[in-house]
Amino acid sequence: MPSIRKYAAFSVILLFFTSVFALPQTIPSIPGLPGTLTWQNSPHSWQLDYKNVLTISAEAKTDWFVDPFDDTVAKNAPILLFTPDPDYVLSTRVALKFVNKWDAGALMLWGDDHHWVRTFSLDTDLPIRVGFEAQSPAGSGAVVKFSAITYDSHRIGNIYK
Repeated sequence: MPSIRKYAAFSVILLFFTSVFALPQTIPSIPGLPGTLTWQNSPHSWQLDYKNVLTISAEAKTDWFVDPFDDTVAKNAPILLFTPDPDYVLSTRVALKFVNKWDAGALMLWGDDHHWVRTFSLDTDLPIRVGFEAQSPAGSGAVVKFSAITYDSHRIGNIYK
């Protein structure tokens, strides 16, 4: 009986210290990207490995979508954002297993909940942040890998020359 009490007391103390002193999940720092990265909606999990491959796990029913019929906004997919220089080029390889309809990963240009795009330019006067997004709007979750992430602060010239 005394050994059970010792074990129970130790478990309570351990639980207390891990609850009180547990550190929050840190924000990744990706070499070459300017400024501080911040989450717009925390992911289920994320990892940045030694090869700088960023893996974001989106939970089920996560999406960024504005319904064109009634302006309802789905805005719960995780996006890891940073503020770019005025002129910049950002590229990455995006890989995921398409398990469910509309599972996706993308580079995002993000102004606010109503001003964002998963493409190359966004016409707005809002301060723009750029980031990495993962979603699974109709499924049970998605794991998206962003590799070969490169950033350069310059403007692309004429791509047709």
